[in-house]
Amino acid sequence: VLVPPASGYRGRLLDHVLIGWKPHDHARRTMVAARRWLLAANRITVLCVDDTPNRHYETTAREICRYLGVDAEIVVTSSAGRSVGNTILDFGTSVNASCILIGAFKHGYLLELLLGRVTYRLLSHANVPLLMSH
Repeated sequence: VLVPPASGYRGRLLDHVLIGWKPHDHARRTMVAARRWLLAANRITVLCVDDTPNRHYETTAREICRYLGVDAEIVVTSSAGRSVGNTILDFGTSVNASCILIGAFKHGYLLELLLGRVTYRLLSHANVPLLMSH
């Protein structure tokens, strides 16, 4: 699903794709489904918001990019006590991302809505289009 921001969008969708990555099946399936979009992108950054020291997010991000034949910059950051959704949005703004790709609603829409999870946060606050898959 491609969701434009509420404020409208006049940018170039595939100029700089930011991928919010977690090493889960729904995120992997999303990247596989978006492979053609990713191959057409000018620039790709995979953001791993990982607060653990084991580098599992980074390792799995590199593996999926290699598997798909996608050239991407892998960035690992900590949420530093903030929400993951805000961390992704702030990072996207700082690198001038033209869209954000995420695996959406891992826990289902209602639970995401109640808990204020990542998907809901991005849907309600993103100023660039969201490419999502559930």
